[in-house]
Amino acid sequence: MEDVYKVKFFDLADELYYINYLRDDKVIYNKAWTKQLGWNEEELAQRHVEGLIYEDDKALAYAKIDAASKGEYVGGFILRVVAKSGEIKEYYFHGYGDKDNRIAYAIGIDVTQEIKLKQILQKEQQTLNHARVTMMGEMVSAMAHHWRQPLASVSLGFDMIISDFEDGLLTLEGLKKEIATHKAVLSSMSKSIDNLSGFFTYDKQKHSTPKEILDSVLKLMPYFEEMIEIELKSSGFDETESVEVSVSSDIKQILWTLLSNAKDAIAARQIKNPDHNGKITVLFDKTEDFETITVEDNGIGVKKGTEDRIFEPFFTTKERGQGSGVIHGAGLGLYTLKTIVTAKLNGEIDVSTQNDKTVAVVKIPTKTSR
Repeated sequence: MEDVYKVKFFDLADELYYINYLRDDKVIYNKAWTKQLGWNEEELAQRHVEGLIYEDDKALAYAKIDAASKGEYVGGFILRVVAKSGEIKEYYFHGYGDKDNRIAYAIGIDVTQEIKLKQILQKEQQTLNHARVTMMGEMVSAMAHHWRQPLASVSLGFDMIISDFEDGLLTLEGLKKEIATHKAVLSSMSKSIDNLSGFFTYDKQKHSTPKEILDSVLKLMPYFEEMIEIELKSSGFDETESVEVSVSSDIKQILWTLLSNAKDAIAARQIKNPDHNGKITVLFDKTEDFETITVEDNGIGVKKGTEDRIFEPFFTTKERGQGSGVIHGAGLGLYTLKTIVTAKLNGEIDVSTQNDKTVAVVKIPTKTSR
């Protein structure tokens, strides 16, 4: 009776059971091999390791069988097994053996889906890392673009100071004043470097309100507020309530991209109509399940027929040379943004143009609803 129960347990198990009697050159497989891999008993008996194990894993399989038959415990290894359909499945095996009788035992658990999931997650993480680096590149490029004129001004200014001082056209007091002016420019540039270096830093202790987030982004966009009217609105937040800490650094990057696109759209419209007054409205909205950030601008808008393509990599409607720096305008901004919003934050993004206004909406689930 005990042997009957052993046989039933052996054949009802979901795991692959493998018993190899090396002295008798006999191998026993349980029914899981047939259920999961499609081979019948006769085919299993004929194929053995040579016909069941993936070519690159055969040496490992033989080594483990030999070790187990010598009484060693062998565990924690993965073998790729070939199904009758040709599909390659991956199994996590551990085994042991009977040294005296030269018998090797092994049990295998199907981990094919777990490994595929791990590979997908690794690929998604690589995509996210690439997206973050790309966005950092865009921001550095934009910063360098804004630095060119002040640097040129400082360089030319010092040449003129030296020339005027040598020619006696500049007094000592005037010299001090000119140097102070140029130091202020360099100090402002140095501060912008500090702002950029801290922009991507995640601080668990730091809680940012919508206004603080907007202010930190605008610090990286010199002269932005001087050129364009910007209005901040919030719903569901009181004056001191913070955006969810775990996503606040991502929201800064999201907001930077949306504002950069809005600024370029307004600049494009002002080329055609110099008297156009650019305006951007930023709305932070909070409900129990979502935090939403909306950026509305009265720029040139999304061209008809391109709405479905604006999130594609390298697609851009901007003229060559237009945009915040070398990378921005190359068609990576919104693609990168969508990658971060959807893949990392499990959120949604939508951009549309209606009644001369372009509205970008990013919707992110709160921590409690994820």
